[in-house]
Amino acid sequence: MIIATLQRKGGVGKTTIAANMAYALASLTNREVTLLDWDAQGSLTRWAGRGSGFLSRAVRPYNVADDADPVAWATDALSVVAERKDHLTVIDTAPSYDDLSTLALMHADVFVIPVQPSPLDLEAAHDVIELIEQGIPGRSAPPLVALVPSKTKPRADLSAKIGGALDACGCIVLAAIGDRVANAEAAMVGMVTAEYKPRDQATTEWANLAKQLSKLIRR
Repeated sequence: MIIATLQRKGGVGKTTIAANMAYALASLTNREVTLLDWDAQGSLTRWAGRGSGFLSRAVRPYNVADDADPVAWATDALSVVAERKDHLTVIDTAPSYDDLSTLALMHADVFVIPVQPSPLDLEAAHDVIELIEQGIPGRSAPPLVALVPSKTKPRADLSAKIGGALDACGCIVLAAIGDRVANAEAAMVGMVTAEYKPRDQATTEWANLAKQLSKLIRR
């Protein structure tokens, strides 16, 4: 099973969702999870390098040489994890439609699309959904698509309006992830939030997201 975070707009919490979602799924399902960093910015790779916990073991870093073919490198990485039974793979893609994002579009079973409480984010999410719905060459079946409200603020009127707009689009909408300090603090020390503050409200949100996603991929 391959899950990819995808969004053409940066700063939406895509890497934060990939990392914490992977940990929460591993904890919930007792399955091995591998995180593939397919973003040339290497945010997930640097995050994992700051600590010695889950991410240091689970992340396969972005380490494509300047003269190497990134698609060939990523295809090799996929072939390795594909050989493992009962395994989950989470891919963190770039905030653009580059060659590796296209490769993810061809292979991922589920796409998780982060959406901040912003009209621009909502428009960007619709663009991604339309791209997937148009059909992807090389796929025999369409992937599942789920939206995750990201960096929401409690009692914020705009967050509520965006949440209503997401529900109205007819897509699967998973549990919202709040704009929590614990998420940023955990990343600074190379941890996921559940390792850093296991009793924080942010950790509860990641667990809720994992429960919903787990039910979705068992359909």
